[in-house]
Amino acid sequence: MATHTVTYESSTKFGGYIKGNTVQTLREDQPSETVEAVALDGYRFVSWSDGLKNPVRSGDLVFYDKVISAKFVLDLPDYKAPTINIVTENKEPVLTKEYYTNAVITVTDAPKEKHNGTFTARIKGRGNSSWSSSAPQDSYNSKNSYRLKFDDSQKFLGIGDSKNKDWVLNSCKFDASLLRNHIGYRMGEILSGIDYSPECLWAHVYINGDYRGVYMVGEFIEVAKDRVDIEDQMHSADNGFLLELDMRGNLDGTLGVDYFYVDGYAEGISNPREWVIKSDLSPDPALASQQFDFIKDYVQQVHNAITNGTREEIEALIDMDSFVDMFICSEFSKDVDVNTASFFMYKPSGGKLHLTAPWDYDFGFGTYGVAQSMSGLVTATDSGNQWFASLIQHDWFVQLVLDRMKAVEDDILRLTDEIVGLGYSMTATANENAAKWDLYANHYHSYVSWDVSTYLSDYEMHIEYLNNWMIWRWKLIILDLEAYLSNSSN
Repeated sequence: MATHTVTYESSTKFGGYIKGNTVQTLREDQPSETVEAVALDGYRFVSWSDGLKNPVRSGDLVFYDKVISAKFVLDLPDYKAPTINIVTENKEPVLTKEYYTNAVITVTDAPKEKHNGTFTARIKGRGNSSWSSSAPQDSYNSKNSYRLKFDDSQKFLGIGDSKNKDWVLNSCKFDASLLRNHIGYRMGEILSGIDYSPECLWAHVYINGDYRGVYMVGEFIEVAKDRVDIEDQMHSADNGFLLELDMRGNLDGTLGVDYFYVDGYAEGISNPREWVIKSDLSPDPALASQQFDFIKDYVQQVHNAITNGTREEIEALIDMDSFVDMFICSEFSKDVDVNTASFFMYKPSGGKLHLTAPWDYDFGFGTYGVAQSMSGLVTATDSGNQWFASLIQHDWFVQLVLDRMKAVEDDILRLTDEIVGLGYSMTATANENAAKWDLYANHYHSYVSWDVSTYLSDYEMHIEYLNNWMIWRWKLIILDLEAYLSNSSN
């Protein structure tokens, strides 16, 4: 009679282990020995990969070689989402990004009682691909994101380390898991070369009494204490500068004043990239002009060095740690937008150019376009990010990335555990959002792949899809980069 091997293993490196004989070779009529899934501190056992819920099992009959995994998740309490009630001055929907509308905002069930209350603020729309001002309010496409500007600075819902007037309500329109942007932010915290990453939490949002689902509440990217904390040198041409690389940067502002182009960057494509200055320049027009010319020239020098210079010339102009870490963050998410819009950088006065503030990952982690595939480098073409496409042609840069990925690999594996645990804790909250907009087993937006929408029929399936995508994506990035080194040495 034929024999087959059954292997019992843990689904996570840190969550638990299997007690007993983990590799058993059995005849087809021979039942398996007893094994037990044992959770480590801070984790709990959920189920085996074949659906059994008892951590102790025996008597399996094996008709082919197979692996059975024990699923462990972080043992987190159920997430309790606060509620944000927004009442606009005219009690009408917010349908413009062009100007603010006065509003009264009431917060209940904040993580700490002191952050509950009623506040005066202004609200307007925000977003690009996700924005719709014309969709009927009962349509999912009307679930827009918003900018909030409070009359008084505050730690909204207790987020962040400092008070601020400016906050974002992110609709997570393309992401039924509600977690993809959070993963990007957590990557920015893990990768210490990125010295600022936004903080966030999730809340139920009502506008003029109408429930709009769950939003991710987060910090707005700007120059401020505990955000992009650079010192403006208003008396100097070498000011502190916050910039955004944006393929839509010409839609708001004036060329030569608010944004500039870099010669040789993304030329000949349908959506050229603008560098938008997001920080204040001097109120003195003459000095502001000098500051504009200074940063435009500096970024041009960076581009020239990256595309045609030596390692020494490149490192003289950029903070290499931030470039390596942002490359990893960008590739791990494989977000099609992450290097063409919402791509932030800053130059402190007298310092080098740094990449910072991971932002906008709704299209990443298997959601849309090239991100559906776990393999391939999204930054490898000029239409992705020309700087990264140039840098990975250098063996030394690829090796820096591989060495860095090896150094943080355990942190990334812990992050995948964290996301699964957080997802389980958020199930009830996410289900309320999904019920409002009918998100499960439904192609809820044309920009979202069928794999993520129609084929996932509950929140647990969304979490499992995301977890598997992250684990395999990390492995495949390494293989792709090692192939770059191998090909360059042949």
